[in-house]
Amino acid sequence: MPALEQLGLGEAPVPGANSAAFSCSVTPPEVYVAVDPDVDLEGEELRAAAARLVDGRAAVDPLVAKRRSEWIDHVATFWQSARDQQALMAYTMLDHAGGEPVRASLMVAEGLGGHPDDLDVEIRCVVAAFSVVEEGDATEPDVTVVQLPAGPAVRLRKLARIDPAEHGSPLIDVVLYWVPVPGQPACLLLSFSTPDLPLADMLAETADDVAHTVRFRP
Repeated sequence: MPALEQLGLGEAPVPGANSAAFSCSVTPPEVYVAVDPDVDLEGEELRAAAARLVDGRAAVDPLVAKRRSEWIDHVATFWQSARDQQALMAYTMLDHAGGEPVRASLMVAEGLGGHPDDLDVEIRCVVAAFSVVEEGDATEPDVTVVQLPAGPAVRLRKLARIDPAEHGSPLIDVVLYWVPVPGQPACLLLSFSTPDLPLADMLAETADDVAHTVRFRP
């Protein structure tokens, strides 16, 4: 999954949420597993923690069990990435299509707001920033202002170039949501990504569903 700065739903744990200056929750699909970016594990301890997550899914999905070692490697690598990027929350999909693993992930991060007293100005600034074509972008950014239950938000979708040796594909589909935190000079950034482009539209719809589950708590 690229760095955050680049850019039927079931209740799930919210790892890392208490490290933010606000309290929030996000509810991903049940086929996603949550890793805790605040937990500092290395080597065999990290693999053992990843294995426990994989085995939880494997108990209800024989195809996950069939490729257990591959999934453990994936979860351990993702966990390390989430910790390195200081994500608040991080989820990765353990699912398959046509017998092959589906690679899709979500990282949630905290950002600072530049105009906390004027939301309209803040939204215009975010739209302008998201609309810039950056080095590594493979498509023009598709940027829209949307209304979520948590409030107004800005949605970005684009294709970005990545290292095929690392991700198995030269391109990755990214959906990014910027969601301002009510009453605070902060925002929540939800970054969804997948290198499985034939499934990208379906997974983007899932990203939209997850964004609608964002809740801020007093």
